[in-house]
Amino acid sequence: MNKLRYKVEAKMRSSSGRENTYFGSEDKKSKLKKFGKRKVLITQIIVCLLLLASVMVFKNNDSAFSKTFSETVDKVLTQQTDFNELSKNNMINTISQAFKNGYEYATKNVFSVKSDDFVPPVSGTVTSKFENRTHPVFNTTIEARGIEITTKNGNDVVSIADGVVKIVATSTIQKQRVVIEYNDGILGVYDGIVSSVKAGDTVKKSQKIGTAYSASDNAVVTFELWKDTKALNPEDYIKFNEK
Repeated sequence: MNKLRYKVEAKMRSSSGRENTYFGSEDKKSKLKKFGKRKVLITQIIVCLLLLASVMVFKNNDSAFSKTFSETVDKVLTQQTDFNELSKNNMINTISQAFKNGYEYATKNVFSVKSDDFVPPVSGTVTSKFENRTHPVFNTTIEARGIEITTKNGNDVVSIADGVVKIVATSTIQKQRVVIEYNDGILGVYDGIVSSVKAGDTVKKSQKIGTAYSASDNAVVTFELWKDTKALNPEDYIKFNEK
């Protein structure tokens, strides 16, 4: 009888031991699984921080390419991202795609120039920046086309680079609008000047193409810079010296 009891107890202990071993193994698997998820999450966070740090570096770099790149990345992330989905598992893919879109858009829409490729069209102060405005009557958005430079009446207006005069048209009484074509499909538009050139003329960098005109001491010259059909901010490509 005692032998039978010992055999039964031995089997129970053996069974209990296997059961404990089984549950111990599952607990270990669960811990490993949680550790794996945590490791992936930490990796995602590190990568995202590096990507966002790169955006900040681009934003602090005051160049046309950097501005266009960072603006496009911001647009993709804020307008095309479902942040509920982003928090699940596609964080890296989404931000990486935003960077790819930003780089491709900036490369396509921004041309590369050196700091001394263009000269200011006229000496003076930029008094109206390149920015969208609201129509005072219709309350609609007027997209930015160029900048306004306040200068002294009679100051020379010059070509920003070598090019060919394409258009000289009457802008207002005693003032003309001059369009000059440069390399790479770049157009410079000078408005509110008294022109000294005509269509078809070849002009050199810094060559006088007219004078600023006003009935008062100060005159305003409007300057636009275009790449194909896209208006560009002249201050991204030209260093204006206020005089």
